[in-house]
Amino acid sequence: MKRPDMLDEIHALHSNEAKGLLLQMLEQAQRYDAQRGEEHGPEKQILEIWNGHLSRKRAENDGRASHVHIVMGLSDAGALKYALSSLGRRKESELLAFNDCFSEGPIRELETEEGRKFRLEWMSERFKGYGYAQLTGIRHGSDLILEAIRGLPADKDITIWTGDHAHEQIGMRLALAVLRDAPNTVYIGHVSQLYERIAGRFDPVPHSYAFGFLSTEAIEEIVRLHEEEKRPLPMHTREAYIRDWEELSASDAKLHIWSDGKIVPAAEESYDEALAALVGQMQRDGSDDEEEFIRASRVIMEALESWDGAVMVEFIEYRLWTLISDGRLRFKGVPAAMQSYGVALAESP
Repeated sequence: MKRPDMLDEIHALHSNEAKGLLLQMLEQAQRYDAQRGEEHGPEKQILEIWNGHLSRKRAENDGRASHVHIVMGLSDAGALKYALSSLGRRKESELLAFNDCFSEGPIRELETEEGRKFRLEWMSERFKGYGYAQLTGIRHGSDLILEAIRGLPADKDITIWTGDHAHEQIGMRLALAVLRDAPNTVYIGHVSQLYERIAGRFDPVPHSYAFGFLSTEAIEEIVRLHEEEKRPLPMHTREAYIRDWEELSASDAKLHIWSDGKIVPAAEESYDEALAALVGQMQRDGSDDEEEFIRASRVIMEALESWDGAVMVEFIEYRLWTLISDGRLRFKGVPAAMQSYGVALAESP
């Protein structure tokens, strides 16, 4: 293909397509490089170009950002980035964001390539779009984020933002395990605890108190409070969190919930009885002119409120379909999105 034609094809690519293709090329180059081991093979040249790009990006960040913020979701990253800009702190701050929910699915040995591969396969089989999001969201996939955390320069301070949720508490412990031997000063920013102190001055928000749910003004106040009161995470506390991770990482549990200030492993089917009962109750409470089938989106939103956000939307929908597969629920409609189909008990209440 001639260069002008190649440029036309590249310009026609969607950003996610381009990132996915780049990831495939780099992975293939790594495999061939490991197999062939030639000094000046084309695979090595591709990897040298990529590594040069990474070195330049790191040099840019080293000269600008002195503080790294680690958050557990892309919406949280966007909200925090906006607040840091409003505070005049954006240039000195680098953000790293996971694009995953660690309370759902296996987390065994997630700090290893084998553990992440097993999680990717398990989650992709059960959660629509999970594999695509991980493989095309190249900047925020667990592989890249964990590599970035491992490669942080020793002179950068780190704040890990977390809250009263299993997902964020697990993510915090995973990040600390990856930083196990790093000399960096680490701070923990506890969003839930900080927000509870100022909540009366802002509109009510969902129980989660995650950055993505809060106003910019509330996030700015949380950051200010954190900066005024922050203390480096003591080494004995840091080591205790790492021991927590080692225990979590040795477990085969596929669901974790936050209860009484602790991460508690739970069976996948823990909420199945309550979910089926909720569908039956919503059918009984429906007016005579309503259809027998309850829209799945209504069931899921009601479950989120009833269970105080203990589990996520994707997990509830996964268990709805498990109950359908087991013959305990029926469905009607198009199983593409939760708004496009309804569910009912196998036998009407």
